[in-house]
Amino acid sequence: MKFNIRKLARWYFDKWYRPLIPFMLIVLIFIIAAVFNKPQILVSVYYILFPATLLLIAAILYQLINRKWLSAFISGGLLGIVLLAVFFYILGQVFISMTTEDRFADNLKIPENVELAKPAGDGYGTIRPKEIVNRKRTGPDFQLYNSFQPGLYEYDLWLGKVEPGTVYLKAYEITKNLRLSAGRLSSRSSLKVENNTEGIKRFQSNGDFTIYEGDWGKPYAARFEVWLKPESGPERKLIEKNYIIEGWQR
Repeated sequence: MKFNIRKLARWYFDKWYRPLIPFMLIVLIFIIAAVFNKPQILVSVYYILFPATLLLIAAILYQLINRKWLSAFISGGLLGIVLLAVFFYILGQVFISMTTEDRFADNLKIPENVELAKPAGDGYGTIRPKEIVNRKRTGPDFQLYNSFQPGLYEYDLWLGKVEPGTVYLKAYEITKNLRLSAGRLSSRSSLKVENNTEGIKRFQSNGDFTIYEGDWGKPYAARFEVWLKPESGPERKLIEKNYIIEGWQR
């Protein structure tokens, strides 16, 4: 069967509602991500929204050329409403970030008598540096990575023999021992683990997690603890490591 791009385009543009369906689905995903505060999904939606908008504009032009005035009016009206809503949403987020500031880290000092590491990675796509991933390990280890914005992180975990279970993170500001992002960190950082061998096995986090306390450009010291919840038996702490971090700008 020969692929006919003109026939496909005619089918796609001929009915006014067909280009609207993917566009409105993307808008719905955008709304859900904004309501539930999912910044990574929002960034992805921004990139998808652009070609979807171009396709819808092409559909409106097609309808105008073919004198389908009502279809063009409906599609154009919905497009205008959505673009205005997105514009004001972005404007509102910029205004909030400029007028509100998290004061959590203002009076915190980074201690000099504590061994501190910095999260690895440049924060663009969270590419794990090969020299870290491939480093030979003889025991448990934990590595924190920058995600695509300050305050968003991912991690790798190296474990020896361990029973089936779920690991998750707890984080504390070091100088005051204040627990960080207690309501969400455990669930966002959870990861299934199991290693029946004596060798060291690497586990990688499922997406990023957020440290909400603090703000961009205000680093402070935090202790990350890796906890294991086995399928049977009590929970226990496996490892801990100190890092200099920043909170996510809200």
